[in-house]
Amino acid sequence: MNSSLPPETQPPILACPIPMPSQEAERQAELERYLQLGALPKEAFDDITAILAQVCETPIAFVSLISNDVQILASERGLNVNETARAISFCTHTILTPEDVMVIPDAKEDVRFVNNPLVTGPPYLRFYAGAPLVSPRGFALGSLCAMDHKPRQLRPDQLKALVGLSRQVVAQMELRLNVRHLEMEVARRERIEKILLEEQRKSERLVLNILPRAIAEQLKYAPGAIAERFDDVSILFADLVDFTRLAGEMRPVELVGLLNEIVSEFDELVEHHGLEKIKTIGDAYMAVGGLPSPLDNHPQAIANLAIDMQDTITRFGEGRDLRLSLRIGINTGPVIAGTIGRMKYAYDLWGDAVNVASRMESYGETGKIHVNEDTYLRIKDRYDFTPRGKVPIKGKGLLDTYWLNCPACQ
Repeated sequence: MNSSLPPETQPPILACPIPMPSQEAERQAELERYLQLGALPKEAFDDITAILAQVCETPIAFVSLISNDVQILASERGLNVNETARAISFCTHTILTPEDVMVIPDAKEDVRFVNNPLVTGPPYLRFYAGAPLVSPRGFALGSLCAMDHKPRQLRPDQLKALVGLSRQVVAQMELRLNVRHLEMEVARRERIEKILLEEQRKSERLVLNILPRAIAEQLKYAPGAIAERFDDVSILFADLVDFTRLAGEMRPVELVGLLNEIVSEFDELVEHHGLEKIKTIGDAYMAVGGLPSPLDNHPQAIANLAIDMQDTITRFGEGRDLRLSLRIGINTGPVIAGTIGRMKYAYDLWGDAVNVASRMESYGETGKIHVNEDTYLRIKDRYDFTPRGKVPIKGKGLLDTYWLNCPACQ
């Protein structure tokens, strides 16, 4: 990365005075604390700018810190510089109002930037959205930004993501600042390395709460829509039976708490079996085996997950004097997987195999595991099955299906 734009390509400084926030001296002192102690966790910032560029669908994203006369880019995607003159920085205006996000749909229609050399010349910037990075003491140190070479707008969910990620930038800076203070107070390097490792784990968990690990790693280096075909995976759909009745009998906070406990236990089972949770829809749960990372025994792993889920929900209900039961459907086949979507950014699956797995659940019975023939043929020698016979399935006609027997199945 270049340290700055070369002198021959450095845009001329604008003649107008640089706008200054109130208490600029105190703000500079606040920023200097972070800079002097090296409280800029680049790896964590790179993860955040990668996610921001993907969520906002922009070619440029960066973490900006506004110093005396320069804008420092602590992390950037799409610009290939790490500082620019403060006089021409869009973020110089963002920090004037720490409580607001600044959005410029078209810089050529904004009197503040119409003659800005970054707009009239390379890199020909047109769109800007920046959320101030406000320290716990209330000073705007810089901003988290998304930019584009063409005019555009952000959707409400993208604006919400921008604000949320800006808070994560400040949280990462605060974490690193605390680590540096600890480093000055204690002399034992083992303690410092342990804290830095925990900080990195927190950053990774932020990314993995949004995407599978393999997809998150891929987006770090190649932002953009992801769509891949997987020829052989196993899909599971599970639905809490009669959950609507419970919803009418319980207070909202109790209902959400109950569902959270159940889903959390299912999440642990998915991780234990080396599978991937795709999503929850209301009280329904979807998981898959064999993607995004290959898994040779995915039909068996999905079957084990289904058995464990039935056992878990039985024990869960008995321990709380509740009538809880699952209806589970399983199918094996090819799918398309990717991050395509307009309203919410998520990893999802499409294809006939997914539809059939969903049908296996909806055409199943309470407390049972309903399996299509494709999965049955792969694992019939390892488990106890009861043939159900030919079942009329919407959109598929008559299909041979089976019950996967387990101790907890009713």
